[in-house]
Amino acid sequence: MVVPSTAGECKGLLKTAIRDNDPVMFFEHKMLYTTKFNDVPEVEEDVCIPFGRARIVAEGADITVVTNSMMTIKAEKAVRQLQKEGISAELIDLRTIVPLDTETIIRSVKKTGKLLIVDEGHLSFGITGEIASRIMPDVFYDLDAPIQRMGTADVPLPFSPALEFPLIPDEKKIAAKIREMV
Repeated sequence: MVVPSTAGECKGLLKTAIRDNDPVMFFEHKMLYTTKFNDVPEVEEDVCIPFGRARIVAEGADITVVTNSMMTIKAEKAVRQLQKEGISAELIDLRTIVPLDTETIIRSVKKTGKLLIVDEGHLSFGITGEIASRIMPDVFYDLDAPIQRMGTADVPLPFSPALEFPLIPDEKKIAAKIREMV
């Protein structure tokens, strides 16, 4: 299950999906279509990104923030703002949900001692809870605080953007949660 967050990732992961002999679910967030990126590879460039290998967007020491797809863009803005305030957050872009790169997450959480998982999906029965449950046995004694999760409230998402956007985590909400945790 592929969830790219940039144009370059989209190209590299799509090439890997095409070459994979197994079925691949490829999710592109509709808001990414209107986002401008600096990482667009040249047309001739043959870039393949392996499945199950997360990308560290920003290195940090105070907290680990795990995201995917559009939430990576929003979290990156929050992390850049918090750097100016002296808060050092390590931001991990999953790139794929299945396979999940638990090794990168575990390594980062052992370094920072704190974990915030941000996803646009509902908190109940979503990816944030799955990530937390998968890594907990490996990081329990390394945590300085409970794992925190951000996502959409457990309500049906409205169609109207004016009603939908307030329910979804944005850079201000993500930054506020990180400040609260550190």
